[in-house]
Amino acid sequence: MARPKPEPPHETSPQLPKNSLLIRGSIPYWDQQKATQSFAENVSNLNQVALFWYYIDSNGKATKYTYALENPSILTLAHQNNIKAFFTLTNLGERAGDNWDSKRVEEVIKDNNSRAKHIEDILNIFSRLPFDGVSIDYEEVAPSQRDNFSSFIKQLAASLHQRGKLLNVAIHPVTDSNSEKRYYFQDVKNLSESADYLAVMAYGEHENDSGPGPIASYPWVNKIITYLKAKNIPLQKIFLGIPLYGYDWTEGSNNPATDLTYQDTQNLLAQFRLNLEWDEQLKSSHFTYNNQGQVHQVWFEGSRSVEQKMKLAQDAGLGGVSFWRLGEEDPNIWAEIKQFK
Repeated sequence: MARPKPEPPHETSPQLPKNSLLIRGSIPYWDQQKATQSFAENVSNLNQVALFWYYIDSNGKATKYTYALENPSILTLAHQNNIKAFFTLTNLGERAGDNWDSKRVEEVIKDNNSRAKHIEDILNIFSRLPFDGVSIDYEEVAPSQRDNFSSFIKQLAASLHQRGKLLNVAIHPVTDSNSEKRYYFQDVKNLSESADYLAVMAYGEHENDSGPGPIASYPWVNKIITYLKAKNIPLQKIFLGIPLYGYDWTEGSNNPATDLTYQDTQNLLAQFRLNLEWDEQLKSSHFTYNNQGQVHQVWFEGSRSVEQKMKLAQDAGLGGVSFWRLGEEDPNIWAEIKQFK
């Protein structure tokens, strides 16, 4: 009896490369010099930049923040490096203590005439500076504005696309039915059909006026992505917002937490001779210190947690990540970014 021929070795399919991520960074007007320096130093690692320069004023006009410097050299540098430059338009006032103002948005999107006037106002900014697109960052808008907001974005997208311009919409982080009710004005499925990009602000799990905890823990961010995927949105349109800051809470105090830059956290670790702690489940960095009898809890986002969130975005098939914000971030993030481009 002839011996059976051995089977040929099993050939495995070559592993497909993971999708690369587009990288966007924001430059805020209140720290424009440092943020612009970071942009210039890391321009090869970025694909898009957003300039936080404009807001809806009390008269409903798209207006430059008083202390924002419309520096065209930033746009020139972006275009020299094939980077798309967006301007950000918000409903956040410029006076100390101003909050996100729903009424300002409601007035400019309430009907076709109001929306057309507002869109013309936005287009006028493009006539002054060679932006590639606009990022609409209207936050904490009343749930009743759901249809009006979707109509506004649809009309704005059509006007921009006729001119070869791009539209990004900042969307709130939704993880469950409660947060969905709070941010009901944003019909993300509808918005995704008009906008080129949706940038989910996946931070604020704990804020300066809440109790201490991670700003954007891994499980929380994963819930946000799961929610968006369930909406059947084109994943390449979604940018995952990643925070680059920290907070210092004083235990037993009713005062808001103190905002921290990465360098601030390093200074505290050195001053109090502390070791940095890492929560493996939350994938966040933190530490506790005692200053003159007052216990402080610090949570912040450094390169290690940033890398974890970028992996999450890449594994989910998202189109990119959006950093809030440039200037005084952990400089080690730039080495991590290279592996995702």
